Amino acid sequence: MLLAKKSSLLSLMLVSALSFYTGCTKDEEAMESPMEPSAMGEVASPPQEGAEFSPVYFAFDSSVIKKEFHEQLVQMASRLKETKATMQIEGHCDERGTVDYNIALGNRRAHSVKKFLVQMGVSADNLSTISYGEERPAVDGHSEEAWRMNRRAEFVRR
Repeated sequence: MLLAKKSSLLSLMLVSALSFYTGCTKDEEAMESPMEPSAMGEVASPPQEGAEFSPVYFAFDSSVIKKEFHEQLVQMASRLKETKATMQIEGHCDERGTVDYNIALGNRRAHSVKKFLVQMGVSADNLSTISYGEERPAVDGHSEEAWRMNRRAEFVRR
């Protein structure tokens, strides 16, 4: 009986470790670029033409802003402070996860970007957030490349 409990506990620990391991590592996050060619040689779609501010992309299951987007957001904050423009920040997710989970994750992503901009001096009154979860993908598909492009925050002037 004791051996069976230890075996079950060991199996549970192994499954948990494997689940954790399959997520993005810090090295993968650092290397990840929204315009990086995929393994198939295809290039991901660029941000929508005419978009004033480029999207901010996130790692799998994360709302932490990657360091590679800090300067972009600092420059955005400078422009928003200068023009006193109002902006809606839209949080988006890839298709993995439940609808409710992805709405919550998209919300955390949008709020993470808003918090960053407020810390840079943008008035919180000039920023609103909304989450679309997985409902408005930037790229159709069921691949790492498509998922990477769909994990984002986008900006819309109000």
